[in-house]
Amino acid sequence: MLAAERTFAAWARTAMAASVLGLGFNALVRTFEPQWVAKAGASLFLLIAIGILQVSWRQACAMLDRLTSHAAEHMPPRHFRVIGHALSVGCALIIVMLWLIH
Repeated sequence: MLAAERTFAAWARTAMAASVLGLGFNALVRTFEPQWVAKAGASLFLLIAIGILQVSWRQACAMLDRLTSHAAEHMPPRHFRVIGHALSVGCALIIVMLWLIH
């Protein structure tokens, strides 16, 4: 049971690292012309992060459905969904902000 939660946490960290890479990429090449190239590169990393988050919570929920608990209490599947969706919405908002900032 707890392995599913640790695996989800590892994938969430990977997704957050991808989002930080996107923001860092945008910051490093902000002066590059045309500017949409920097925004597109950052958006790509953020979209990868969203994809990782969506796959990770679905896999965690599927793993919990296949396992049976003996003594350990596992995190309810809705918590995986909430965390995955909240982080995905945050990444999506960052993409919107990147494209709206001049």
